[in-house]
Amino acid sequence: RSLGFAITHVVEDGSGNCPYQKSKARYDKRKREIAMKAMGLFSKVGFDNVTLQMVAGAAGVARTIIYRHFRNKREVLDAGIHEATRYIMVECGKIMEGRSGSPVKLEKVCHRVAEILFGNKDFLVAVYDFVVAEVRVGTDMTGRVKQFTTGIV
Repeated sequence: RSLGFAITHVVEDGSGNCPYQKSKARYDKRKREIAMKAMGLFSKVGFDNVTLQMVAGAAGVARTIIYRHFRNKREVLDAGIHEATRYIMVECGKIMEGRSGSPVKLEKVCHRVAEILFGNKDFLVAVYDFVVAEVRVGTDMTGRVKQFTTGIV
């Protein structure tokens, strides 16, 4: 199952008439789509077992296209995590704008985050697999976790 939320709920960056903005928007959209397809592969096969050629195949693009957007597989994973956290932040922002009191908002945010994460198991499995593999080899993941979670709530 793919991370449909990231592609169907994309906040477009370039909406003006400038050709560069439209080109940048297409570039960014393709980058997000590639990252989301890769998250599905990371979930099914494991981060260490996925190649950029496999990512290209899943995304339906040539491997050279992958290298236009990413330097390596870790950047693809980072982009997938970034897209998911960005979406979660947008959803939480909508809740925080409401008139409810803080306890109600907190409860709604927690429910929405859980709903998003558990509705996108590929994302959870891919991130879990990567973090566990890194911890096994002695990598301190504290900074990386903070990088992607600070500001969500």
